[in-house]
Amino acid sequence: MKAMMRKSIVITVLLLLAALIIGLSGCTAIQIGGELVIRGDGSGSRSYIMHLFNSTNNDGYGNAYQYSRLHGDALKTKIEATLRGALGDISWLTVSIGQGTAVAGNGQNSPVELITLSFNFTSFEDYIAKKSSLARFGENRLPAGSRFTPPVYQEVRGGMARYREPALTTLWTIRPLFLALFDDPEVFDFTSGGTNTVATLQELREYGLEMKSVPIRLTLGSNAPKSIVSGTDINEQFRR
Repeated sequence: MKAMMRKSIVITVLLLLAALIIGLSGCTAIQIGGELVIRGDGSGSRSYIMHLFNSTNNDGYGNAYQYSRLHGDALKTKIEATLRGALGDISWLTVSIGQGTAVAGNGQNSPVELITLSFNFTSFEDYIAKKSSLARFGENRLPAGSRFTPPVYQEVRGGMARYREPALTTLWTIRPLFLALFDDPEVFDFTSGGTNTVATLQELREYGLEMKSVPIRLTLGSNAPKSIVSGTDINEQFRR
């Protein structure tokens, strides 16, 4: 009997945790998508697109767009200043802000503000250096708890190559910037414009940035472009 009760309690806790994560990802979390281009010589470009969905499930968790006090050009200026303060030289990095619509984690097509960080790289080593700079956010070491793992580019036989990147690499490339903005009172509004009545600061720090539902577009070597769902490990073999 006691064993059955313990099992029931565990199941209940897991269900509550799942409901919390679903609730946050449905309308609150910023989702990361973007694009990766790698040419046959290892050069290319990368963009990270953060989706701030302006939608809510009316569940008390607010929405991503309203957690930010700044939008448009004001948000662009703040992000550039934050990056410059951490990285110093950001001449290699372009920040842009746009508006559009996209499918949110709740499956609904919603208005969204798009924050794009993009850069070019001349070689795969240059790519790793620039990604690592964002992941370290100007420090010599990765932040505590970071799950950043550099991607791998391997030459295979017969003019083929393979690119591998865990999904968490992208998340932890952007997370240091997210936390810096989260901790800036000029940017972050804990109340989400008065719509947050449930989420705690810790929950927002933990689940406020995710990879789910939005696309990452891949153009690798001579392969045709393809899209994968954000949050998916990338493991692609392609003709250089």
